[in-house]
Amino acid sequence: MSRTNVFLTLLFITALFGCSSSNNSIIPGMTPGSGSLDSSGYDSLPVFISDLDAQGNPADGYGILGLFELVFSDENASLVPLRKSALEDVLEAVDITNFLSLAPCTDCVKIASVELDPDGNAVVSIGIKHPFGAGDPLKPISGRNRADLHVFNVEGIVISNAAGISFPGIGATTAGLYLKNADGLTGYLDASLERIFATDATVHPYILHFDDYSAGNFDPESLTGFTSVTDPPPSGNLVMAMGSDCDYQDYIFDLDEMGNVDFIIAVGCTYAVSAASRSERFTPEYRVPQHNKKAASEVSVEILTNDLIGGDVASEATLQVKVVDVNHAVPVGTELNEMRADSSVGGVDVMVPGVTSSVVNFSTTPLSGTGHDPSDPLVFEGVITNSSGGDGGNYLGIVKVIDSYIPGQNVATLLNGMDGITRVGPVENPLGGLFQIDEFATYQVFNIEVISYQVEPQFTFTPEPFYDDIGPEGSTEDPVPTDWDVYFDASLSVGATAYDWDFDSDGTYEFVGDTTPYRTWQYAYDSAETYPVTYLATLRLNGNDTWTITHPIVVSRSIYVDGDYTGVGDGLPGSPYSTIMEGINNSVTGWTVRVDAVETGNGYYEEAVVLASGIDLVGDNWNGGTGKPKIHINSSGGWNVVVDHMVGTDVSDVKISGFDLTTNEFEIEWWGGLGNGNFQLLYLTDCSDIAVTNCKFGTTVNACRLTGILVSGGTDLMITHNEFVNLFNTRDYNWSSGVTAIGLNNVTNTQIRHNEIHHINYQNRHNYGDAIITRTQGITCSSCSSGLQVNNNLIYDIYDLSAAAGNFMGVAGYYYYNYIDGVTISNSPGAVVANNTIDDLNPVGAAGDQAGAVWGVRCGTATQAGESIVVKNTITSNLVATEITTYPLYRGAGFNSVFTLTVDYSCVYNLDLTNGGSEYYNLAVKGTGSFDNTDNQDPNYGGPGPTFYHVGNLALVSDDGSEMGAFGGPDGDWIPPSQE
Repeated sequence: MSRTNVFLTLLFITALFGCSSSNNSIIPGMTPGSGSLDSSGYDSLPVFISDLDAQGNPADGYGILGLFELVFSDENASLVPLRKSALEDVLEAVDITNFLSLAPCTDCVKIASVELDPDGNAVVSIGIKHPFGAGDPLKPISGRNRADLHVFNVEGIVISNAAGISFPGIGATTAGLYLKNADGLTGYLDASLERIFATDATVHPYILHFDDYSAGNFDPESLTGFTSVTDPPPSGNLVMAMGSDCDYQDYIFDLDEMGNVDFIIAVGCTYAVSAASRSERFTPEYRVPQHNKKAASEVSVEILTNDLIGGDVASEATLQVKVVDVNHAVPVGTELNEMRADSSVGGVDVMVPGVTSSVVNFSTTPLSGTGHDPSDPLVFEGVITNSSGGDGGNYLGIVKVIDSYIPGQNVATLLNGMDGITRVGPVENPLGGLFQIDEFATYQVFNIEVISYQVEPQFTFTPEPFYDDIGPEGSTEDPVPTDWDVYFDASLSVGATAYDWDFDSDGTYEFVGDTTPYRTWQYAYDSAETYPVTYLATLRLNGNDTWTITHPIVVSRSIYVDGDYTGVGDGLPGSPYSTIMEGINNSVTGWTVRVDAVETGNGYYEEAVVLASGIDLVGDNWNGGTGKPKIHINSSGGWNVVVDHMVGTDVSDVKISGFDLTTNEFEIEWWGGLGNGNFQLLYLTDCSDIAVTNCKFGTTVNACRLTGILVSGGTDLMITHNEFVNLFNTRDYNWSSGVTAIGLNNVTNTQIRHNEIHHINYQNRHNYGDAIITRTQGITCSSCSSGLQVNNNLIYDIYDLSAAAGNFMGVAGYYYYNYIDGVTISNSPGAVVANNTIDDLNPVGAAGDQAGAVWGVRCGTATQAGESIVVKNTITSNLVATEITTYPLYRGAGFNSVFTLTVDYSCVYNLDLTNGGSEYYNLAVKGTGSFDNTDNQDPNYGGPGPTFYHVGNLALVSDDGSEMGAFGGPDGDWIPPSQE
């Protein structure tokens, strides 16, 4: 299609110069400072050519459609046209500069309202519409009756003669932040506008109109580029179509930032040749996105993190730049939905004068997004540092998004390699109106704060307060301290030169100074008369900034327990309580019950312990005892009972450490062969902030279920450095029986770390006919959402002696299901199982018509698709079975759910697969750096026993170079509890 009359489609420029005003709202406090600009010299406005058609003719570009002075006064805001030309219907002009002096429109740019928002900003609603109505193809074609004058990327550019702010590294100057909601800043035509409105700024903020990217009828399959160009007219895709109504956008002005300056609104847009001749004006060919602006349409900046500190050149902030560029990554070609030349994001540069010593270049590989509409912007991210060592304060930064489209691509002879042209006077050389576009780029400015100091106050008590309303040896005298010393430390402050302390926040600073010693201070508070006490202190830096510190002085003390004491106890060291529950019952929140091992009699505290919130329970042998204090129950339970050796219900803030929870053989009474009952050494339900450390759990019972630690509901739990050994259950009969060292259900933010679990056994000795299920487990977690970690645990020697020597089988029609698990994770998305060693799991003595499975790590069926469990750096070895024939044995890191589980940097070794087992069952996958039985990679430990469980084969290393298994990882090289 020939395009000789290349400028005919620019005729719409003649009309978009008018305005109307509105005075329907009031802006208080403004003084007339505008409305008197000299309008001479505005009769010619610049345009530039951004590309050529196939014949080498200018095909599309960018132009200023009109100029209006924006006038703020005490009562309103209005637009005053700066074009005074008379109406002329010169419709067939071919010189582009002629269009720049044609008729104004009277109603295509409007102010709808002016209001003040809650922050005192002026919100001016400005509307723009196309000056021509939709063409009627049934009437004769004319300069006004046509369908080929649509424009794109319409921008209301706000130009001010306010003092400029220079960004020398970027090569741009702005005029501040008076327009608060700018979609971007542009400098396309700044140089050519200087002679008619001189400003310091080289880039100016704008608001984008007609920015509904989702609506419209754009159709790249149509020769016209749209499903229709007349009924309905083209819309969407940043189109201002002929016949469009006003598109109103809010322009939010910061009145404090404006000052007494002049404002001009320049209406800019991109234009394009769409009809080859007059006869084709109702069959135009629109190339979208070619007709759109080459630089990005919208740019925004989000500060993700800000740790910039005055004077600290290493302090940094993370910024995210979001870009809408409808041309980004669009293929180059001749189709309607292609570009003639690449026009993608080619650079993202950031500078904050006074903070960054140079321009920071962000990666141009986006984190996400296509950039083709605001709902899916291109996202670029980078880090800036206070490399200039700037002081604390607010700084103005700038982002420059550079387009890959380069200037000078038009090669028209008359343009002499330039990009743009402005009309000159009749006696001047027309070539004097040519100008060059230096770049295709969009800018955005932003504020960022650099704090003048960093304060991280710290404090410790010296000495520990002691107040309990209990006199020594039962007397009425209260042993209260004379004072409570608190040590304050603000030495981590940066940029502070003076440190003033007000220790009771009464406004009087007890210590004022400007030298280093005042960074820290030790202050003696008066002794308290009541419990508890709170201090409130204020730190003032550099004489004007304050940091208020509040903290309760926890009036705490230790209650002492020694089972060897036979006198009257009151909890003091000379007269301790003789039972643990006496110590708990006589404590209040914040106290610690310290327990000494029993050296006389049977050596046990024969009691069931009930925990209380805020009271720590510590077996520390304060009175010279040896070994861990033992808590013991030595009796039989009743029918279908639940026995809890130590129990906590709905308690919080408790630490349990240093105890041996054990029993002699304990039997839950059964009747008629159908007895049931559960036995837990420690049972927690609906608890929070609980830590169990350095304890030993072991017992022999005759119960349905035996569990070392059972948790049902809770959050923020830590189970670490405990030993679970010799947990034996000898139940004669039950439908579902077994042994579990650690069992969790419905907990969040829980860590199971550095525990040693070994010699765990279940034996069902009865021979009644029925279908029986037993499960012997090291660690099991069900419905443990958010933050579950099972790390650095050593699990070995777990076995099941059920149905040995034919004691069970032989009853026709009944089966025995025998399962052994090292670690079981069920319905616990996000769980991490790392650096564990699982060795020697064996259902010894199974015989006859039975079924079962042995798992190293088992991920249960309840986890949903798309959720993840991480298993890495874990060794599973020496899993064997005897006489289990009905079901295959699922070994190693196993799994039977709907999501894919990858087992990275792990080892499975010496797994008995003779009965149909599999190293990685179902959808589990051997991950990166893993070794399996086929590889014959022996971890080279002698085991079982913790002394042998360091990995000796140097070929088995994890991703960070540490050893696999329980001793590996960043927290490796621990001493198992049994070796302490």
